[in-house]
Amino acid sequence: MHVLTWFLVSLRGLAQLAFADRAWAGALVLTGIALISPWAAVGAVTGVLCGTLAGYALPTYTRADWRIGLSGFNSAIIGLVWGGFFANNEWKLAGLTLTLMLCVTLEWLLRKLLARWDLPMLSMPAMVALSLTLLAYLLADQPFWPPQPPLPFGSTGIVVAVLCVIAAMTSQSVIATLQAVVLSAATALLFSVILGVDGLALSGLWALVVAPASFGLHGVFFAGTLTGALAGLVAALIAILIWSLWTFSDLALSINPLVAPFIIGSWLALLLLRRFSNPILLQPEIWQAAACLAQARTEHRPIVAFSGAGLSDASITADYASGCWMNPELPPEYYDSAHFTTSRQCRLWFWDACERVQHQLHSANPSAKPSATQRNLAGLERQGWLDSCLTQNVDKLQREAGTKRLIPLLGSIDNVECISCNIRFDWPPGQIWNRFDLRCKHCQGLLRPAVHSLTEALPSQKQQEVDTTIKDTAVLLLIDAGEPPLPVQQLLDKLCLPGTQMIFIGSCAHPGSQHWCGINSSYQYLHLKGPAEQTLAALQFCLRCRHAARLLDNLNTFASGRDKTLSSTRHNDTWP
Repeated sequence: MHVLTWFLVSLRGLAQLAFADRAWAGALVLTGIALISPWAAVGAVTGVLCGTLAGYALPTYTRADWRIGLSGFNSAIIGLVWGGFFANNEWKLAGLTLTLMLCVTLEWLLRKLLARWDLPMLSMPAMVALSLTLLAYLLADQPFWPPQPPLPFGSTGIVVAVLCVIAAMTSQSVIATLQAVVLSAATALLFSVILGVDGLALSGLWALVVAPASFGLHGVFFAGTLTGALAGLVAALIAILIWSLWTFSDLALSINPLVAPFIIGSWLALLLLRRFSNPILLQPEIWQAAACLAQARTEHRPIVAFSGAGLSDASITADYASGCWMNPELPPEYYDSAHFTTSRQCRLWFWDACERVQHQLHSANPSAKPSATQRNLAGLERQGWLDSCLTQNVDKLQREAGTKRLIPLLGSIDNVECISCNIRFDWPPGQIWNRFDLRCKHCQGLLRPAVHSLTEALPSQKQQEVDTTIKDTAVLLLIDAGEPPLPVQQLLDKLCLPGTQMIFIGSCAHPGSQHWCGINSSYQYLHLKGPAEQTLAALQFCLRCRHAARLLDNLNTFASGRDKTLSSTRHNDTWP
């Protein structure tokens, strides 16, 4: 691998110390460390290089995780601590090596363990590894914490170092950085007055506890949202309480809290919000999806929805898309248009099967109404967040919900159409197709139910309509998009265009399934977990704040010059 790649990945690992993932942010963080202690900077570089090498060789992180520096920052923290030994000419290389190995092992274990509760790992591996090393030194009756070297640039160096870290944090979120700075300053001022000490002496509180607790949740996990601001505030308050209880108890005499209050505060804030808030709104992906839709509107590019067959309350629609309405004793090809045209018996089979679908839809469910999902989808269109809707449903419930620009991919079970001129008519009374073939009164062409066979491609007219609809699509909402039938599968390459953000919505939509995995390996996607009706309602709520979201995006773009198009990979993976 190219040397430049390793250099950039290592800088991104240092940037992760400030919850960022930009190489230039890593350079700022390293500069800030060097201003306080050049030897700590040497230790940080040593640690991040070891972590980056381990992350490349071991399966703990994916290659995408590795490239944004996630494998390096925990080891960099250990290197920072060892910088004190370097400054006092006490290398303790054996202890450094063992602590780094322990940290890498803990990363592998904790990443799997915490994934069960959907909690971020943060800097827990580094903290646990350092605590165990400290315990080993205490049992050996040897001092661990090295004496702190004098500040090379005095208080001025500290101020400039803090500004460097703040500048690195703005690459992720300007608003979250402002909140973290205000909370840190207020905490330092309050505790310096209460305790009667200088604010710099409390750096372990405002720099290692308050700032990361506030910024982590606001700037990364719930980036640029009101939920993130609340979560960051709650995490900071809990972290301050834990730090205070820890510091003013006998526990502080034997164990340094390090960043434990920040980690515990962040976890407790997440658990509290999940307990007392809408869990869907706590998914960072829902806010990313809203940002994608807002960006598409800014660029005047289309937003298209593709709804699966189970969107209606009536189960008949799903039965049609799965082919359950066809006689299993007959070859599926007997229901295609070619056999319908040439064989009277095939026409009868097709008419009878569709009549059963039509009868079940109206007679078995006479009071069928649009589902909550269909009403929410229509609401998105009505509010200007949806340009077109492609559906696998063959009923008319989606149109009854209020959707205007609707393309029923598999046709409509309530109509019949001429195979020659494509004119549509109402469903015929009785079962007169059993007595004679029905023909168009305009061109005498054969009439057939206006639904498409599941064994052949969609008609060229339908494909042309879809091509026009999805041209230059910015966002594709895949709602309850399970395994689609053959004619719909053939449209997927056209639906999933390069540069199109795919958003899976609903419990049936699984981007990791066998059908979708080939597409998802090449295209950006988000997966919004939860029932489709609740997820769409939450998405509408997020979009009501679109003006504030645009302001946040503009501020972040001004600060970092980055592309505002969001993907789940970035926001999930940059959460340390």
